[in-house]
Amino acid sequence: CWCFTISTCWCFSISSCWCTCWCFAISTCWCSCWCFTISTCWCSCWYFTISTCWCSCWCFTISTCWCSCWCFAISTCWCTCWCFTISTCWCSCWCFTISTIWCFTISTCWCFTISTIWCFTISTCWCF
Repeated sequence: CWCFTISTCWCFSISSCWCTCWCFAISTCWCSCWCFTISTCWCSCWYFTISTCWCSCWCFTISTCWCSCWCFAISTCWCTCWCFTISTCWCSCWCFTISTIWCFTISTCWCFTISTIWCFTISTCWCF
């Protein structure tokens, strides 16, 4: 079973695994993953930071994932992320307070004003 981070996996066969993952970074996440093949997984992740996010991810390889995230913080956002590596993602976010945010790394960015962006990791973001 392949997992993205420090994790515990239960594999019933080479093609059927269940993984629980804990991420130790600026963001803390907990993921439950079902792996149908060595490279196809479905993960549900909860991120615990100043904002709280819930993500559902489809992984086609160990490093290629598509994620949909719902985040709740000072602004409420819904994000769709495409990850090309474990640490490189492109996210499109819709917020009730600001329209669109793009980030080029795995990070959560919030717009508190039209000109202020706060990212939990070092990343390049634009706010519109």
